[in-house]
Amino acid sequence: MREAADEILRQVGGGTFRYAAEGPFIRAVEEAREPARWGDGDAARRILRAALPE
Repeated sequence: MREAADEILRQVGGGTFRYAAEGPFIRAVEEAREPARWGDGDAARRILRAALPE
């Protein structure tokens, strides 16, 4: 348990930690991250909006 906590703290400190939950909306968030990263906010919003009913 301690090793896992230390690893999470290392990732948080390095800016690489990503919370990993389950579900369709979380998968959409993961998918939308890439277009948003490259400045395509419209595509990211479409992905998220499509996942809302789920």
